[in-house]
Amino acid sequence: MTAEKRAAESSPQRVEPEVTRWERFSFSSMRFVLRCIFKVVGLNGLYGLSRSFAWMEYAINHKRRKRVRRMQRVAFDEDTPKHVRSKWVREHFMRLRCDKVFYLIFDMLTQEQLAPCFEIVNQKVLDEALARGKG
Repeated sequence: MTAEKRAAESSPQRVEPEVTRWERFSFSSMRFVLRCIFKVVGLNGLYGLSRSFAWMEYAINHKRRKRVRRMQRVAFDEDTPKHVRSKWVREHFMRLRCDKVFYLIFDMLTQEQLAPCFEIVNQKVLDEALARGKG
């Protein structure tokens, strides 16, 4: 037995989760729908739509809202007013939903479509850091 075979047998096999046909279909159909919406309303419209879906999810999903509140109570100061904590939870839902939508659509956008969405605020600081070689 060669050393390569022994190494292959002794190393643990990494099992990749199998994607079912339904999952593949649902992701493909969601990407198609998001791309159509993107073509109609643009990236800002897609962002607004994502925020509205997040608000609906926040309003409907009481158990998840309660779980997020509990986690934030552990992470942040308990002296924070309740209305501020509620805003944090709502913003958490909105950020999460918007991130999920953008992850689904980002790989389909060209660099020209993405360029206006991002800007470097402190370009001079970035250039100085890159010039030092410690980027």
